Amino acid sequence: MGCSLIPGVFGIFVQAFLFFMACATLLYKKKRDPPPQRTWPVFLRDSSKQIAGAAFIHLMNLTFAEALESRFKTNADACDWYWVNIVVDCTLGVGVSWAYLKICMTVVVPLLCKSTAHEYESGNYGHEGGPVCRRYTKQILLWLGVVFCMKVTMVIVMGIGHTFWLAMASLVLHSFSQSPDLKLVVVMVITPTVFNAVQFWLQDNFLKKPQDQEVLTVVSEMRSARPSAESFQGSMQ
Repeated sequence: MGCSLIPGVFGIFVQAFLFFMACATLLYKKKRDPPPQRTWPVFLRDSSKQIAGAAFIHLMNLTFAEALESRFKTNADACDWYWVNIVVDCTLGVGVSWAYLKICMTVVVPLLCKSTAHEYESGNYGHEGGPVCRRYTKQILLWLGVVFCMKVTMVIVMGIGHTFWLAMASLVLHSFSQSPDLKLVVVMVITPTVFNAVQFWLQDNFLKKPQDQEVLTVVSEMRSARPSAESFQGSMQ
């Protein structure tokens, strides 16, 4: 009896658990970030891009896992392919996502949207009360496009090297082959929990505004606030 994905109520529980662990990872990382730390609105915008991307990837993983299983007639089942998808996305995929985002920001966006290219700078949403919503929408759509391109690239990589990836999956999951339920827990709970935590931690480093820019923003705000304070003191004299 093979291992199949998303068995009803268990699948819903798994998604809720993975969502909780993803949020916990990002919250812990925010706590560990050096000062000046992001404000909560900025942190929530940065994190929501990752959550949206992860949900998008999850849906694609379910689809591609079954498609790869039917494409390559081997002893591997959908769980083997789902495990491969998770491992590849959270290792090679992170580097590919970073590269695609850099290419978009340095080549594609300046060519297509030269006058508003700065609005696509990840993590830079402008000042509160400014064009925050517009910038956020552009950035999350750009990130979803990057995630889609990364996933297509990883599927090609998995297809070309399917023998290697399935051998790796067999080596790791062979001990659970006699128990489909236990294998399902390893594939859809334990593996995503560990690998997604690493993926979210790494991706947050290049999705948030760079630390040096954050420092410059704080200094600029302090300087702009100083004349106001001085003029207020002058009016009181």
